[in-house]
Amino acid sequence: MQLYWMMVFVLPSATTHELEGLFRDFLWAQGDSSRGKCKVAWETVCKPVLCGGLGFKRLSSWNRTLITKQLWDLLSKRETLWVRWIWRFRILNGSLWSIIPRPHWSWTFRKMLTVLPMIRPFIFSLLGDGHHTNAWEDVWMGTQPLSRLITYRQFSRLGFDRLTEARVVISTLNGEWPPDWLSSNPIAFAQQVPTLDDSRQDVLTWRHGAVMDSEFSVKLAWRSIDGQHQLVAWAKYVWFKNHIPKHGFCMWTACHSWLPTQDRISSWKENPPDMRCPLCNSCPDSHDHLFFNCVYSREVWRKVKNEVDFWGFPDTWNVIMELLQDSRGPSTTIHRLALSASVYFLWRERNRRIFQNANQPVVQTFKLIRNSIMDRMAWGRITDISS
Repeated sequence: MQLYWMMVFVLPSATTHELEGLFRDFLWAQGDSSRGKCKVAWETVCKPVLCGGLGFKRLSSWNRTLITKQLWDLLSKRETLWVRWIWRFRILNGSLWSIIPRPHWSWTFRKMLTVLPMIRPFIFSLLGDGHHTNAWEDVWMGTQPLSRLITYRQFSRLGFDRLTEARVVISTLNGEWPPDWLSSNPIAFAQQVPTLDDSRQDVLTWRHGAVMDSEFSVKLAWRSIDGQHQLVAWAKYVWFKNHIPKHGFCMWTACHSWLPTQDRISSWKENPPDMRCPLCNSCPDSHDHLFFNCVYSREVWRKVKNEVDFWGFPDTWNVIMELLQDSRGPSTTIHRLALSASVYFLWRERNRRIFQNANQPVVQTFKLIRNSIMDRMAWGRITDISS
């Protein structure tokens, strides 16, 4: 339902904010709308998985990406009734890029046109015979239309107007840019005048970096509009084949150092309580202490490493994160499961002692970690055989 409406209408900002608020409440607080529940910024959550996020989409950008499909149909003049109607009664003989919305037009169409400036850098006309490219508004050389490179007076001085085809301009120039065009923007006109190919028509392409693809897709548009994100090496140690989802989510939060240990909570409150580590009751509660400097957690981690033959891996969180960020983390599935399961069950045990006043010995926590690893490895072997 959401996708359908977002492909038709540009949703109001208040609506997208309300929807994202529901998503945040569900993710962090199981639907509770009380404040102060989010552990990781929503901007980070919406990054791709390999870039340290959860792969959610910002609804405002996603909405405009879906609307881009309708605009692409108009620009490429797809053979549909709606496209023909818009060109006949709205665009007339002009260009979609220079269209001026009228107050009596529908709100839907006027809002749709507001997306045009965002997608303009990605639309390129690959010249063929030059008949279907507007010389003034379309991008057919370099990265900018002529309307942004020279003045209209310079353009019209040669007898051209806003409806002139690229073919007419190229044929008139005879392979050389006018001197006043060169002096106005020498960098843009440093390349040669494009040549025409009468054996084929112009093709509208979507330009993503150095790649130009005439087969438009929403996926391609999203990659362009969402922009570039920096990859994080530790993501592949959190989200790997046969990972346990709830363990992966806890590990992902830990890699961001956003588990709400007391050192984190103290930055939120003016007078935070002086809480000791609930596992050992000897040191202040902190992220680095919990993984794995605490006497309790260190003993659990020692047993886990002995069980899965993982002795070469470090015992302190800072060193572990350095290895993960340098792509020197655990290379096998069982070792990755061991790390994420240890983080998850130690975090769960810590919270049980605080909120339920219940505790269990090291051996019991170790057994939970071992059983979860063995069960997942067995499940992985079964699914590999069945596939």
